[in-house]
Amino acid sequence: MGKLIRWVGLGAAVLLALVVVAVVVLPLVIDPNDYKPEIAGAVESSTGRTLSMEGDLTLSVFPWLGIGIGQSELSNAAGFSNQPFAQVEQVQIRVKLLPLLSRKLVMDTVVLNGLQVSLETDKSGRTNWQDLSAGQASGKAPAEKTPAPAGEAPVLAGLAIGGVQIRHASIVWDDRRSGDRYQVEDLNLETGAIESGENVPVSLSMRVTGTGLPQKGLAPKLKFELALDPVAQTLQLSDLRFELADLVVEGGLAGKQIMGDASFDGALQVKTFSPRELMVELGLPVPETSDPAVLGRADAALKFAATTHSMKLSGIRLHLDDSTIDGNLSVADFTHPAIRFTIGLDTIDADRYLPPQQQAAPVTPTTAAAAGAGMIPVKMLRSLDVAGKLTIGELKAAQLRSRDIIMQLKAKDGVVRVHPATASLYEGSYKGDIKLDVRGAKPVISMNEAFSGVQVGPLLKDMMGQDRLQGKTEASAKLTARGQTPEEFQRTLNGKLAFAFTDGAVKGINLIRMIRKAQAVVKGKTLPETDTPQQTDFSELSGSATVTNGVIRNNDLRAKSPLLRVDGKGKVSLPAQTIDYTAKVKLVGSLEGQSGKELQDLRGIAIPIQVGGTFSAPVYSLKLDSAVKDVAKKKIKKKIEKKIRKKIGKKLEKQLGDTLKGLFH
Repeated sequence: MGKLIRWVGLGAAVLLALVVVAVVVLPLVIDPNDYKPEIAGAVESSTGRTLSMEGDLTLSVFPWLGIGIGQSELSNAAGFSNQPFAQVEQVQIRVKLLPLLSRKLVMDTVVLNGLQVSLETDKSGRTNWQDLSAGQASGKAPAEKTPAPAGEAPVLAGLAIGGVQIRHASIVWDDRRSGDRYQVEDLNLETGAIESGENVPVSLSMRVTGTGLPQKGLAPKLKFELALDPVAQTLQLSDLRFELADLVVEGGLAGKQIMGDASFDGALQVKTFSPRELMVELGLPVPETSDPAVLGRADAALKFAATTHSMKLSGIRLHLDDSTIDGNLSVADFTHPAIRFTIGLDTIDADRYLPPQQQAAPVTPTTAAAAGAGMIPVKMLRSLDVAGKLTIGELKAAQLRSRDIIMQLKAKDGVVRVHPATASLYEGSYKGDIKLDVRGAKPVISMNEAFSGVQVGPLLKDMMGQDRLQGKTEASAKLTARGQTPEEFQRTLNGKLAFAFTDGAVKGINLIRMIRKAQAVVKGKTLPETDTPQQTDFSELSGSATVTNGVIRNNDLRAKSPLLRVDGKGKVSLPAQTIDYTAKVKLVGSLEGQSGKELQDLRGIAIPIQVGGTFSAPVYSLKLDSAVKDVAKKKIKKKIEKKIRKKIGKKLEKQLGDTLKGLFH
């Protein structure tokens, strides 16, 4: 035992002597600055770049084995600017010596001061870093690495790093091909002590200036706590806080199998901010809106679960001004995304977000939801794989008001279909089936829609600013159109329409008044002024139409009222916005108290009324001359009939019977 103790003591003394020699002698006899030429030569040999080391190299051995690098720079690639590719003021890396004997790596804080990197792309797309790949500078293929024999690879028993400090760094991105130039300045990264599985505080700040950004630049900040366990392959990121201008995002995530088929889940929350003010801060153009108060307030929250090939968002809640969106969304297979969603919106006035005087009048709630859209993105729609449900409690878009909207959307293989689409509007209901086919040379849209019980007056008032037609509506439309713009759709619109209105009125024209006025002119009289409404009431108004290349033709208009019967036919051109229509009006029933006895002669006579002009300025004209001729013929026929009956007598009239009746009719 005594001999063993002596040998242990001797070994300890030798080890102590070696440490003393390393600590005292090595720094005295070895000057790392003597190796600068060899280091620079090795760098130039492998990269073709010049390494300049103006600052001193320092070496420490105990208790820290470390090296310090002073001011140094690496030259740029040939053909690029005279700026160094990279330069640094100070680098310090230190490893504790004694823990290495037990395979533990204990590092001091890694310090990197004054790092500057210049990343450049020339007009041909060549970068100033691509030549740094192994072997490119010398033109030789990189030597293959010989794998270590099995069982001989060193394994660390532990890892601890005092932290990382990057101070006052800057990065320049200069892309001469696109003309973009960005500069990251005053970049500072600091971490706490790093140990496997333990929380590590991380903070990052910088200022970014460049193309398209505000003159003062952007100053994003990021903080979080990171726990990484390479052995268990887990990652925990907590207390995340990202700041950019007035935008603040908070949250966290947890990861599993991070070195393989990784999966993550977490939550994010966007604090209340002003989208309008954020766009100004980011130098983005602020859209012109009808209501300057919109885009004033927003916030959001969601949960997520993701893998390397899929993602699910749940518990989505987004507030924008007075609107709230709730829902869920998933994306399967990032290489060929299949999107599924359920989205609910409580209320929104979309007109507030549109430019002034550019609120297009939609035909249905389906098209209203897409008001303000531009060209149809054919390429994007062809690749879509989307299925989901959208509900809206209350919607105002392009002046049209609707509620309880439900739309099922499916897009696959170049066909986008909204079916069923339902909504309540203006005391009635809407049902629609809308299909957009972008597989061909031009998009084709098909519409199969129906309105039931809709009060058309308030609807037209909201859509067009005038309610020329009133009444309870039953209407249907089966239409197709092709093209990319509303103008093309109008020119290629084809299909069929049917409509029926009850208990309504046509505003802007009083047929009875119009007939009386025309008859007064014929008789050389002046019709006195009246406060009678300029409208024609009806109990029923119905018809159907065919649409050919945007021209609507109707041949079976029928209207009834206690005083009138109307038959009409004609055409309306959507591309030209013109009307060419003729209605024949017959007076029926008792006219006492309405038009006076002077119209009695016109009862049963078809009075043509011509409607022309444009949608915005229709023109009505009464063809009373033909009616007057019919009245004259009627009077002459009555006189002839009276004379014949008087001459033939009652006895002969009775004998002739139906033959005589046919003579006068």
